[in-house]
Amino acid sequence: QMLIELWVAIVLVAALFSSSKSIIQKHLTEDLDSVQVGQLTSVLGLVFMFPVGIYGLLEGNNSFGTLAVGGLLFSGVGNIVASYLFIEAVSISDISKISPIRRLTPMTVALFEPIFLGIAYSTEILAGAFLTLVGGLLVISDNGIGKMPKLDRGLILAPIIPVLYGFMTIAERYATQRISPFLFTFLIYGIMAVGFSAVCRYRESTVDRKLFKKPVVLGVGVATSLTSVTTFYALSIVSASQFTIVKQSSILFSVIIGGKLFKEERIAIKALGSLLIIAGIVLSI
Repeated sequence: QMLIELWVAIVLVAALFSSSKSIIQKHLTEDLDSVQVGQLTSVLGLVFMFPVGIYGLLEGNNSFGTLAVGGLLFSGVGNIVASYLFIEAVSISDISKISPIRRLTPMTVALFEPIFLGIAYSTEILAGAFLTLVGGLLVISDNGIGKMPKLDRGLILAPIIPVLYGFMTIAERYATQRISPFLFTFLIYGIMAVGFSAVCRYRESTVDRKLFKKPVVLGVGVATSLTSVTTFYALSIVSASQFTIVKQSSILFSVIIGGKLFKEERIAIKALGSLLIIAGIVLSI
Protein backbone atom coordinates (compact mmCIF):
# COMPACT_ATOMS: atom_id res chain seq x y z
CA GLN A 1 0.00 0.00 0.00
CA MET A 2 1.30 3.47 -0.93
CA LEU A 3 2.25 5.77 1.95
CA ILE A 4 0.66 8.69 0.11
CA GLU A 5 -2.04 8.72 -2.55
CA LEU A 6 -0.88 9.48 -6.09
CA TRP A 7 -3.00 12.61 -6.47
CA VAL A 8 -1.68 14.08 -3.22
CA ALA A 9 1.90 13.52 -4.37
CA ILE A 10 1.16 15.15 -7.75
CA VAL A 11 -0.47 18.20 -6.14
CA LEU A 12 2.47 18.56 -3.72
CA VAL A 13 4.82 18.48 -6.70
CA ALA A 14 2.72 21.15 -8.42
CA ALA A 15 2.90 23.26 -5.25
CA LEU A 16 6.67 22.82 -5.07
CA PHE A 17 7.12 23.89 -8.71
CA SER A 18 4.84 26.89 -8.12
CA SER A 19 6.93 27.95 -5.11
CA SER A 20 10.14 27.41 -7.08
CA LYS A 21 8.90 29.76 -9.79
CA SER A 22 8.17 32.47 -7.20
CA ILE A 23 11.57 32.04 -5.55
CA ILE A 24 13.41 32.28 -8.89
CA GLN A 25 11.42 35.41 -9.77
CA LYS A 26 12.53 37.07 -6.54
CA HIS A 27 16.13 36.07 -7.26
CA LEU A 28 15.90 37.65 -10.72
CA THR A 29 14.71 40.98 -9.26
CA GLU A 30 18.23 41.45 -7.91
CA ASP A 31 19.40 42.18 -11.49
CA LEU A 32 16.22 43.06 -13.41
CA ASP A 33 13.19 45.25 -12.81
CA SER A 34 9.72 43.78 -12.32
CA VAL A 35 8.55 44.26 -15.92
CA GLN A 36 11.68 42.56 -17.26
CA VAL A 37 11.18 39.60 -14.90
CA GLY A 38 7.56 39.44 -16.08
CA GLN A 39 8.75 39.38 -19.69
CA LEU A 40 11.24 36.59 -18.98
CA THR A 41 8.66 34.53 -17.12
CA SER A 42 5.90 34.87 -19.70
CA VAL A 43 8.10 34.36 -22.80
CA LEU A 44 9.75 31.26 -21.32
CA GLY A 45 6.38 30.03 -20.09
CA LEU A 46 5.02 30.42 -23.63
CA VAL A 47 7.97 28.52 -25.14
CA PHE A 48 7.89 25.64 -22.66
CA MET A 49 4.08 25.44 -22.82
CA PHE A 50 4.05 25.17 -26.63
CA PRO A 51 3.62 21.34 -26.71
CA VAL A 52 0.83 21.64 -24.13
CA GLY A 53 -0.86 24.33 -26.23
CA ILE A 54 -0.73 22.12 -29.35
CA TYR A 55 -2.19 19.23 -27.35
CA GLY A 56 -5.02 21.49 -26.19
CA LEU A 57 -5.66 22.64 -29.76
CA LEU A 58 -5.94 19.05 -31.00
CA GLU A 59 -7.61 17.67 -27.88
CA GLY A 60 -11.20 18.46 -28.79
CA ASN A 61 -13.69 21.11 -29.72
CA ASN A 62 -12.68 24.66 -28.85
CA SER A 63 -15.35 27.32 -29.17
CA PHE A 64 -14.04 30.87 -29.51
CA GLY A 65 -17.29 32.75 -29.02
CA THR A 66 -17.48 36.38 -27.96
CA LEU A 67 -17.81 35.64 -24.24
CA ALA A 68 -15.08 32.98 -24.29
CA VAL A 69 -12.68 35.38 -26.02
CA GLY A 70 -13.72 38.13 -23.61
CA GLY A 71 -12.95 35.86 -20.64
CA LEU A 72 -9.60 34.96 -22.20
CA LEU A 73 -8.62 38.60 -22.73
CA PHE A 74 -9.83 39.64 -19.27
CA SER A 75 -7.82 36.83 -17.67
CA GLY A 76 -4.77 37.61 -19.80
CA VAL A 77 -4.70 41.29 -18.86
CA GLY A 78 -5.48 40.42 -15.23
CA ASN A 79 -2.56 38.00 -15.14
CA ILE A 80 -0.23 40.68 -16.48
CA VAL A 81 -1.25 43.07 -13.70
CA ALA A 82 -1.24 40.39 -10.95
CA SER A 83 2.14 39.02 -12.05
CA TYR A 84 3.67 42.49 -12.12
CA LEU A 85 2.28 43.30 -8.67
CA PHE A 86 3.66 40.05 -7.21
CA ILE A 87 7.12 40.50 -8.73
CA GLU A 88 7.21 44.13 -7.63
CA ALA A 89 6.06 43.18 -4.13
CA VAL A 90 8.71 40.45 -3.62
CA SER A 91 11.39 42.78 -4.97
CA ILE A 92 10.59 45.10 -2.05
CA SER A 93 9.40 42.80 0.75
CA ASP A 94 10.20 39.32 2.07
CA ILE A 95 8.88 36.48 -0.07
CA SER A 96 7.89 34.81 3.21
CA LYS A 97 5.45 37.70 3.75
CA ILE A 98 4.16 38.21 0.22
CA SER A 99 3.56 34.58 -0.86
CA PRO A 100 1.00 33.77 1.87
CA ILE A 101 -0.97 36.92 1.00
CA ARG A 102 -0.83 36.10 -2.70
CA ARG A 103 -2.41 32.68 -2.09
CA LEU A 104 -5.56 34.09 -0.47
CA THR A 105 -7.65 33.79 -3.66
CA PRO A 106 -9.91 30.98 -2.31
CA MET A 107 -10.62 33.14 0.74
CA THR A 108 -11.44 36.23 -1.34
CA VAL A 109 -13.80 34.16 -3.49
CA ALA A 110 -15.45 32.74 -0.34
CA LEU A 111 -15.88 36.26 1.09
CA PHE A 112 -17.18 37.91 -2.10
CA GLU A 113 -19.48 35.09 -3.23
CA PRO A 114 -22.20 35.61 -0.56
CA ILE A 115 -22.26 39.35 -1.39
CA PHE A 116 -22.85 38.73 -5.10
CA LEU A 117 -25.31 35.88 -4.47
CA GLY A 118 -27.18 37.72 -1.71
CA ILE A 119 -26.80 34.94 0.87
CA ALA A 120 -25.67 34.92 4.51
CA TYR A 121 -22.12 34.07 5.52
CA SER A 122 -21.75 30.56 6.93
CA THR A 123 -20.07 29.87 10.27
CA GLU A 124 -17.25 28.10 8.41
CA ILE A 125 -16.47 31.17 6.28
CA LEU A 126 -16.47 33.49 9.30
CA ALA A 127 -14.24 31.12 11.29
CA GLY A 128 -11.96 30.73 8.27
CA ALA A 129 -11.74 34.51 7.84
CA PHE A 130 -10.76 34.90 11.51
CA LEU A 131 -8.01 32.25 11.26
CA THR A 132 -6.75 33.82 8.04
CA LEU A 133 -6.64 37.28 9.64
CA VAL A 134 -4.67 36.02 12.66
CA GLY A 135 -2.35 34.03 10.40
CA GLY A 136 -1.85 37.03 8.13
CA LEU A 137 -0.91 39.25 11.07
CA LEU A 138 1.63 36.68 12.23
CA VAL A 139 3.12 36.55 8.74
CA ILE A 140 3.52 40.29 8.18
CA SER A 141 4.25 41.48 11.73
CA ASP A 142 7.89 42.10 12.60
CA ASN A 143 7.35 42.80 16.29
CA GLY A 144 4.61 40.42 17.36
CA ILE A 145 0.89 40.15 16.63
CA GLY A 146 -0.07 42.78 19.17
CA LYS A 147 1.87 45.54 17.41
CA MET A 148 1.14 47.36 14.18
CA PRO A 149 3.25 45.87 11.35
CA LYS A 150 5.48 48.11 9.28
CA LEU A 151 3.76 48.46 5.93
CA ASP A 152 6.08 48.93 2.98
CA ARG A 153 4.99 49.27 -0.66
CA GLY A 154 5.24 45.51 -1.19
CA LEU A 155 2.78 44.74 1.60
CA ILE A 156 0.41 47.41 0.26
CA LEU A 157 0.46 45.91 -3.25
CA ALA A 158 0.18 42.27 -2.15
CA PRO A 159 -3.52 42.21 -1.04
CA ILE A 160 -4.59 43.41 -4.50
CA ILE A 161 -3.27 40.19 -6.07
CA PRO A 162 -5.73 37.62 -4.58
CA VAL A 163 -8.64 39.99 -5.30
CA LEU A 164 -7.59 40.16 -8.96
CA TYR A 165 -7.19 36.39 -9.12
CA GLY A 166 -10.62 35.99 -7.52
CA PHE A 167 -12.30 37.93 -10.33
CA MET A 168 -10.18 36.12 -12.92
CA THR A 169 -11.30 32.77 -11.51
CA ILE A 170 -14.88 33.57 -12.54
CA ALA A 171 -13.82 34.46 -16.09
CA GLU A 172 -11.59 31.39 -16.34
CA ARG A 173 -14.33 29.02 -15.18
CA TYR A 174 -16.51 30.25 -18.03
CA ALA A 175 -13.79 30.35 -20.69
CA THR A 176 -12.36 26.88 -19.92
CA GLN A 177 -15.80 25.35 -20.45
CA ARG A 178 -15.43 26.38 -24.10
CA ILE A 179 -11.66 26.33 -24.59
CA SER A 180 -9.37 23.47 -23.57
CA PRO A 181 -7.64 24.37 -20.28
CA PHE A 182 -4.31 23.42 -21.88
CA LEU A 183 -4.85 25.74 -24.84
CA PHE A 184 -6.30 28.43 -22.56
CA THR A 185 -3.18 28.48 -20.37
CA PHE A 186 -0.90 28.61 -23.42
CA LEU A 187 -2.87 31.56 -24.81
CA ILE A 188 -2.72 33.34 -21.44
CA TYR A 189 1.07 33.13 -21.52
CA GLY A 190 0.94 34.43 -25.09
CA ILE A 191 -1.06 37.48 -24.01
CA MET A 192 1.29 38.03 -21.07
CA ALA A 193 4.38 37.71 -23.27
CA VAL A 194 3.01 40.26 -25.75
CA GLY A 195 1.96 42.63 -22.96
CA PHE A 196 5.21 42.57 -20.99
CA SER A 197 7.34 42.70 -24.17
CA ALA A 198 5.37 45.70 -25.45
CA VAL A 199 5.97 47.59 -22.18
CA CYS A 200 9.68 46.69 -22.24
CA ARG A 201 9.97 47.85 -25.84
CA TYR A 202 8.15 51.09 -25.08
CA ARG A 203 10.55 51.76 -22.20
CA GLU A 204 13.50 50.57 -24.31
CA SER A 205 14.42 48.08 -21.58
CA THR A 206 14.00 44.75 -23.37
CA VAL A 207 15.77 41.85 -21.65
CA ASP A 208 19.12 40.83 -23.14
CA ARG A 209 18.58 37.60 -25.11
CA LYS A 210 21.69 36.08 -23.54
CA LEU A 211 19.83 35.94 -20.23
CA PHE A 212 17.37 33.42 -21.68
CA LYS A 213 20.19 30.87 -21.81
CA LYS A 214 21.15 31.08 -18.13
CA PRO A 215 20.16 27.97 -16.10
CA VAL A 216 18.43 29.97 -13.34
CA VAL A 217 16.39 31.84 -15.97
CA LEU A 218 15.49 28.66 -17.83
CA GLY A 219 14.37 27.34 -14.46
CA VAL A 220 11.48 29.82 -14.56
CA GLY A 221 10.23 28.30 -17.82
CA VAL A 222 10.65 24.75 -16.55
CA ALA A 223 8.90 25.52 -13.24
CA THR A 224 6.09 27.35 -15.07
CA SER A 225 5.37 24.53 -17.52
CA LEU A 226 5.67 21.75 -14.93
CA THR A 227 3.36 23.64 -12.55
CA SER A 228 0.70 23.82 -15.28
CA VAL A 229 1.09 20.21 -16.42
CA THR A 230 1.00 18.72 -12.91
CA THR A 231 -1.93 20.98 -12.02
CA PHE A 232 -3.99 19.90 -15.03
CA TYR A 233 -3.21 16.23 -14.45
CA ALA A 234 -4.13 16.47 -10.77
CA LEU A 235 -7.43 18.20 -11.59
CA SER A 236 -8.23 15.39 -14.05
CA ILE A 237 -8.12 12.76 -11.28
CA VAL A 238 -9.35 14.64 -8.19
CA SER A 239 -11.97 17.25 -7.29
CA ALA A 240 -11.12 20.96 -7.41
CA SER A 241 -11.80 21.35 -3.66
CA GLN A 242 -9.36 18.55 -2.74
CA PHE A 243 -6.79 20.00 -5.12
CA THR A 244 -7.15 23.51 -3.64
CA ILE A 245 -6.66 22.25 -0.08
CA VAL A 246 -3.41 20.39 -0.82
CA LYS A 247 -2.14 23.08 -3.24
CA GLN A 248 -2.09 25.54 -0.33
CA SER A 249 1.07 23.74 0.81
CA SER A 250 2.84 26.04 -1.67
CA ILE A 251 2.42 28.76 0.97
CA LEU A 252 4.59 26.79 3.38
CA PHE A 253 7.13 25.89 0.71
CA SER A 254 7.58 29.57 -0.23
CA VAL A 255 7.84 30.69 3.39
CA ILE A 256 10.30 28.02 4.54
CA ILE A 257 12.44 27.47 1.42
CA GLY A 258 12.30 31.05 0.13
CA GLY A 259 12.78 32.51 3.58
CA LYS A 260 15.86 30.39 4.23
CA LEU A 261 17.40 31.09 0.81
CA PHE A 262 17.03 34.85 1.18
CA LYS A 263 17.97 34.78 4.89
CA GLU A 264 14.68 36.32 6.00
CA GLU A 265 13.76 36.57 9.68
CA ARG A 266 11.09 34.97 11.91
CA ILE A 267 10.54 32.02 9.56
CA ALA A 268 9.07 29.82 12.33
CA ILE A 269 6.45 32.46 13.24
CA LYS A 270 5.64 33.04 9.56
CA ALA A 271 5.27 29.28 9.06
CA LEU A 272 2.81 29.17 11.98
CA GLY A 273 0.90 32.07 10.45
CA SER A 274 0.89 30.25 7.10
CA LEU A 275 -0.60 27.16 8.74
CA LEU A 276 -3.40 29.31 10.20
CA ILE A 277 -4.01 30.83 6.74
CA ILE A 278 -4.19 27.34 5.21
CA ALA A 279 -6.60 26.23 7.96
CA GLY A 280 -8.75 29.29 7.30
CA ILE A 281 -8.87 28.59 3.56
CA VAL A 282 -9.73 24.91 4.14
CA LEU A 283 -12.60 25.93 6.42
CA SER A 284 -13.95 28.37 3.84
CA ILE A 285 -14.01 26.22 0.69
